[in-house]
Amino acid sequence: MSPRHIRIILLLIAPLLLFISIPAQAEAPDIREGETLALSRCIEIALARHPDLAAYGYEVEAREALAAQARKEYFPKLDVTGGYTRYNPNDRNAADAYSLIPLDSYSYYTASATLTQNIYDFGKRETAIRIKDLSRDASLHDLEDRRLTLIHSVREAFYDLLRTSRSREVQMEKVGRFESHLHQAKTFFEAGTKSRYDVTKAEVDLSNARLDLTTAENDELLARVSLNQVMGLSSPPAYRIEDNLAFQHYDVVLADALARATEARSDLKSLAAQIEAEERGIDLARKEYFPSLSGKAAYAYDGSETPLSRGWNAGVSVSVNFFEGMVTQNRIREARAKRNKLQAQLDAKRLDVRTEIQKSYLNLQKAEKTIADAALATRQAEENLEIVMLKYSAGLSTPVEVTDATVGYSDAKLKHIQALYDYRKAQSAIEKAMGKKQ
Repeated sequence: MSPRHIRIILLLIAPLLLFISIPAQAEAPDIREGETLALSRCIEIALARHPDLAAYGYEVEAREALAAQARKEYFPKLDVTGGYTRYNPNDRNAADAYSLIPLDSYSYYTASATLTQNIYDFGKRETAIRIKDLSRDASLHDLEDRRLTLIHSVREAFYDLLRTSRSREVQMEKVGRFESHLHQAKTFFEAGTKSRYDVTKAEVDLSNARLDLTTAENDELLARVSLNQVMGLSSPPAYRIEDNLAFQHYDVVLADALARATEARSDLKSLAAQIEAEERGIDLARKEYFPSLSGKAAYAYDGSETPLSRGWNAGVSVSVNFFEGMVTQNRIREARAKRNKLQAQLDAKRLDVRTEIQKSYLNLQKAEKTIADAALATRQAEENLEIVMLKYSAGLSTPVEVTDATVGYSDAKLKHIQALYDYRKAQSAIEKAMGKKQ
């Protein structure tokens, strides 16, 4: 290899070596240690990190490429070929006048360029392109539908973590109350004002409360794992979430929600695009009955001695499929069946959407009523607990009454938390059912 060639190679690979030598910048972590995440931040992380969206995005990219490939028929096709053949006879029968083996060795060269162009095909080209465009549009709607589903999943997981976190706090409070009650019962027993039964009952209640706390703590850990999963995170740093479980009235009219869903749902749009594509497929199959007109031009060199012989040719051709074993008719049947199948799926999906919205709306109304009732029950249970504890201190109440009042207060708080969660969950469900974007 000459020094000149070596210099050229070094110049070509120098930028690559420089790029490799630069250390890659570390990707900034999505979550900082100890960060408090709002719901909007969790959704942002999920949309950026969840692999499902990446998979749908690649499907869109593939459909885009297919749509671009279909447009090749607008452009001419150029084929260039070249060949070299060496003829070398070993043993030839000179008396055989029909032998193709030459007498002497020689080389034979060929080179040609051929240009072909689809001139007119009665709209087959345009219809095929439109089908690919509709397929791409359907994939875009599928991507948007998966995006909205992911947002809804993040909301559910976020609110579920809030619910389990608040429930754990309630169980911790219950444990604290039973610990105080046990201390009080021991004090009264040592003073001789209460029996051993009061102490034993307080110890049993404390053990049960600690079991409930263990369950609540595990539920919170499971809810955190679910939130990490829908955000597309495997091992994120420790973080907190912003508590926005408080009640905020969500105003929605059922008729408006149903009308909006019909217009905005991405899954309905995807099916509609697929139906139109199949209708175009029927049209494309019918166009097989019509001819196609194409043009062709070529320029070629060949020969065994230079200068080689050369020449060109040009012409047009018409192609008509007269008979192919009923293939065209069956293609039309196939496209019609696929269209009818998709139409049935679209009708079924519309029923599903209507039912989904109605159920979410009813759940929303129920949760709103339950929140008010649960809040009132919590206040009443708290007042009852205060009265029972005062009576117990005065020797006018039994340990069973203390247990019932303490557990009743905790249960009332848990029901209120559950009602708040159900309301948020129903709100998210009806927004998803309407196809509402973030």
